[in-house]
Amino acid sequence: MHRMGLVLLLTAFVASGCGDDNGSTPDTKATMDSGPAADTGAPSAAFKGLDPYSVAKGELTIDTETTGDLTKVELLVDGKVVVSVTAAPFSLKWDTTKTQDGIRKLSLKAHGTAASATSDERPVVVLNNGEEATFAEPSTMTMTITPGVDNHVKIHWTMPVGIKKVISVLSWKNSEFKMEIAIGTGNCPHSGEKAADATSDTSPVVVEYGGTANLASVMWFTHAGATNEAELAGKSAEVTLKAFLLK
Repeated sequence: MHRMGLVLLLTAFVASGCGDDNGSTPDTKATMDSGPAADTGAPSAAFKGLDPYSVAKGELTIDTETTGDLTKVELLVDGKVVVSVTAAPFSLKWDTTKTQDGIRKLSLKAHGTAASATSDERPVVVLNNGEEATFAEPSTMTMTITPGVDNHVKIHWTMPVGIKKVISVLSWKNSEFKMEIAIGTGNCPHSGEKAADATSDTSPVVVEYGGTANLASVMWFTHAGATNEAELAGKSAEVTLKAFLLK
């Protein structure tokens, strides 16, 4: 009697759990499969608070802004990995003394579970054995174009002993301005000698001069002007002019 009741109970359970309206057996595997993992997107890393052509010396901490599921962030200098970190907040400590002075191109490579990608590039000036030129004038000033006058921004300094290269960098904020910078000896190109110059339609513009020999310890200049002055009468731009002296 008890055995028969147990058989009937099991039969009822199987009948109610294994069939559907048309008598077919449901695909329990399909209903239990949660599908592929969600795509969090390719990882990325960007420099945080590092201005283009800023000075890099000693041990430099480079902060980053990251997205995606990251496992590692690498810092590359001129395409070569110099340091990597594997944990948030992915700040990198770079010993710049192991890198030659001059303009160096930094880039970040973000690694993650989905993919890896090189993201964000930033030029800096490594300056462990040289110095930034100091001027009586401010390095950031306003250039206003007035017809019929000399609108150039000019900065002068006396070259220290032992300098082999000068790098001058000009940046500006008004995209209407197309700019030229120059470096040389004397008071300015009108009463001195231009050594090198460069032009650009977009900010910044960079010019370098020098080599292996020490530069003369005399008055030097770096100056900037708009190459399209005729189009800019009455217009102004905030410009920042810097000179880096490398030994």
